Amino acid sequence: MILIADSGSTKTDWAYIEKQRQVKSFVTKGFNPMYHSQEFIIDGCKRDEGLMTISSKVERLYYYGAGCSSADRCHLVKNALQQIFINAVIVIEHDLQGAAISVCRNNAGFVGILGTGSNFCYFDGREVSPVKHGLGYVLGDEGSGTFFGKRLLSRYLYGIMPVEIANKFNEKYNINRDEVLNSVYRSPNPGAYLASFTPFISENIHHKYMKDLVKKGFTDFFETNVISYPEHQKHPMHFVGSVASVFKSFILEVADQYGVQIGNILKSPIEGLTEYYSNK
Repeated sequence: MILIADSGSTKTDWAYIEKQRQVKSFVTKGFNPMYHSQEFIIDGCKRDEGLMTISSKVERLYYYGAGCSSADRCHLVKNALQQIFINAVIVIEHDLQGAAISVCRNNAGFVGILGTGSNFCYFDGREVSPVKHGLGYVLGDEGSGTFFGKRLLSRYLYGIMPVEIANKFNEKYNINRDEVLNSVYRSPNPGAYLASFTPFISENIHHKYMKDLVKKGFTDFFETNVISYPEHQKHPMHFVGSVASVFKSFILEVADQYGVQIGNILKSPIEGLTEYYSNK
């Protein structure tokens, strides 16, 4: 009995496989050891009744998580999960590895994550290359929900957003400067807070201001991530994540400008991971 988890900073997708087929799926809050403690992860799992029902039956758990890019962070997550899945052999990997397997399977290719945050890597068909990207919501996260939310909020608070867009934004969220600053600088997961404003963009994507904002985000992603690899035109470029899925047409447009071949674009890596482990 295998349990697979793909965890971002906002949510975790779980798939339970038995006899080479998916029998259950779950969604819990997201876990990121850069921001969250063992207690937070344990509590998040325990709050899902369905997940707890199968916890003792799981024999192997493959966990692919945001922030699991160092030994100490992986150790933190593993210790937390071992207290829930007491009979399981637990394997912790970076979310990039899960994304790569999901879209590339055993083939070489470039992989980008565009969800709450963003990341990028080269996958040789077995493992991802050493990652120099994924700098987080302060220094990086180009083209992500965090990136777009940060720009929406700053332009709104600066008063430089088009009036018609600003009015819609105010009507929907009715937030003030103090509330925003408190949520960004004092909340336990500021990236998720910033990314929560991304749906406003898709709701108003017909407006030129929003189209330009999205293109700018993806252009920054390609310039800081993709084209930094000399062989970026040699292999297909795949994407996973909610932002990639929603704004797929913009990715294709920007990729074409850089001569990059686009492969698979999936909303969630759990789709490809479930199929991969079901057939393994």
